[in-house]
Amino acid sequence: MFGPPHTATDRGQSAVIGFALLFGILLLTLVTVQTFAVPTWNQGIEFQHNQRAQEDVQRLGDAISEVAASGRPGTRTVTLGTRYPTRPFLLNPADPTGTLRTSDPGEIRIENATAVGETRHYWTGDPRNFSTRHLVYDPGYNEYRAAPTTVLESAVVLNRFEQGSSALSGTTLVSGRDVTLTALAGRFSRGSSEAATVSLDPLSAPTETVSVESATPITLSLPTTATESTWRDLLADERNDSGGYVTNVSVVPGQPHDRLVVTLAANTTYDLRLGQVGVGSNTTDPGPRYVTRTGLQETTILDGTDTLLTAEVRDRFDNPESGVPVATDVVDGPGRAELVRGRTDEDGQAVVRYVADGPGTATVEVTYGDAPGPAQTVNYTVRVVSPVGGEDEDNTVTDPCAPAEWTAPNPTRQLTEADEGCTWRSVGGGGLSLSNPMFESVSADGSDDDEEYFRLVFEATSGSETYRFLIPGDRDGLEAELDDGEVDEWNNREVRILRRGPTDDSFSAVFDGRLKESVLDRWYRGEEPLDLLVSQSYDGSSRGLSTVRNFVRDNDVDVTFTEVHGEVTIRGG
Repeated sequence: MFGPPHTATDRGQSAVIGFALLFGILLLTLVTVQTFAVPTWNQGIEFQHNQRAQEDVQRLGDAISEVAASGRPGTRTVTLGTRYPTRPFLLNPADPTGTLRTSDPGEIRIENATAVGETRHYWTGDPRNFSTRHLVYDPGYNEYRAAPTTVLESAVVLNRFEQGSSALSGTTLVSGRDVTLTALAGRFSRGSSEAATVSLDPLSAPTETVSVESATPITLSLPTTATESTWRDLLADERNDSGGYVTNVSVVPGQPHDRLVVTLAANTTYDLRLGQVGVGSNTTDPGPRYVTRTGLQETTILDGTDTLLTAEVRDRFDNPESGVPVATDVVDGPGRAELVRGRTDEDGQAVVRYVADGPGTATVEVTYGDAPGPAQTVNYTVRVVSPVGGEDEDNTVTDPCAPAEWTAPNPTRQLTEADEGCTWRSVGGGGLSLSNPMFESVSADGSDDDEEYFRLVFEATSGSETYRFLIPGDRDGLEAELDDGEVDEWNNREVRILRRGPTDDSFSAVFDGRLKESVLDRWYRGEEPLDLLVSQSYDGSSRGLSTVRNFVRDNDVDVTFTEVHGEVTIRGG
């Protein structure tokens, strides 16, 4: 009735069976983890890496904009792939890699843009074309198969999916009346699980501003991988129905890229900034494309004196070209022209001295290149007059507002209240500075004899565009409180510059700045002129100042003085 007793052999067999069952359970668990958990974990690692890679591409886009604006080279890194952690008893696939590469070239095209001012001989309204490329990041993941391709275009960074696109950044293409485009040149391709370093070379930078307009709509066309709906969202605030200047946005299918077409409102002046940045290999300087004046086209000087004329050679992106040899000659009229600086400097400028040897009107020509055409030629008109009482009575300077034309190289004029209402014509040069100040005593109620007062208001006009300078902006004027003849404190230091364009009913502010006390001190003591158009004269932001400086530089403007309290010497150039 009792079974046979369990032997040691029976107990050993039970242990083996138990171990086999335990090993089987462990193996099944490992297989389950390997099959289901490891791919999920790896997918999470790949997703997190993709977010970092997108941020790297955005920072690369920011760096390209900085290089174009500053003209200084830069570098950025993009982490192309990642590594999986070591998992004991589990297997990982090969670490994921990614590829950063330049795309096939596409074309930026600007149509119907005519320059306001001097560069009109180059920006004539004819189409202007510029080659560009995209930078494309293609991830190569094992599990995160829905990862987007991230594309850095000329004016936006975006993710491209099979079913559409999504912008990762805003766009600088159009912002109000500012149009900014940076073309990419060169070839780059790097595939790895490590980080790739991208060197950025300023081929055409820092970017200059050219004001353009058109009676017909200006169109911008550029290669894109984004959908039309993405671009409509990006430019929604710039649309005409939102108070902006964009009248239409469309994306047209094409090869190798689709094309974005943006239409801008007609009869409006836009500030155009173009640049080119090189990446990788096969990058070359764009080379000179046209020459322009940096100052006035016409000037008047006295017989027996001389004047300096400055020409600037630029590339197709409107930025200075250094090291370009120029030539000069007097092609009509009296006098001679000689090169002061016959090869352009880092600002793209060459200097010519015209020497008068008799009254009359001289045409001075500056050219570059072996066979200069209209774009490679610029002319200056110099009117030579006899001094008052000279033999050439028809050319004497007797107007109380004289000189009627801005003169160089000593373009000065002592202003008093009697000069209010006077207009100087053909002022240029890109600068307006004040020196030799003489203040009026403050006579307002509550003031004392230790305060002095200065105020100057004038307007600079070219065609249908006018800038009004209020120095300072406060009606109370610029006050200096004196202590033993030295300035103890400056009050009301704000300078305002207003603009009225061809379609504007009234003036609107384009610049508000606060003059530095140290700059005012040096100006007051006669140590240094006060340049109104450089950021170094102001505390804080100088946003908007470059637009005014470029307007004065690129146009022959008429300057009308409407209010002067005190005396000061005005200089142009």
